Amino acid sequence: MFTSGAAKYEAIELLKSVAQPIQFRAVLFAVDRQEIGAEGESAVEIFTKKTGIPSESIIDISEILDYLCSISYLKSEDLKRTIQYLEQYGTQEIKRQLNRFKKK
Repeated sequence: MFTSGAAKYEAIELLKSVAQPIQFRAVLFAVDRQEIGAEGESAVEIFTKKTGIPSESIIDISEILDYLCSISYLKSEDLKRTIQYLEQYGTQEIKRQLNRFKKK
């Protein structure tokens, strides 16, 4: 999961301290929550800008919502709260996709 990226920054510093020189090709993480931070950018974008290390997720929140909706797992009130949360804290990318979930 990529929230603030703090654990990734710490891991990079630790690896640099024990394995010099080291080059990072990318950071792979399981879930991109597609949220923005206080600076208005996603934590993933901020991490890549600060470190120069590309980041990739295995899955993101829109794919998870697609799946949960396809198997009718989410209650309508849970989906509504999730959409409201993402409308406030989501990246522009997820905000553009929210209409398709409102119809479900």
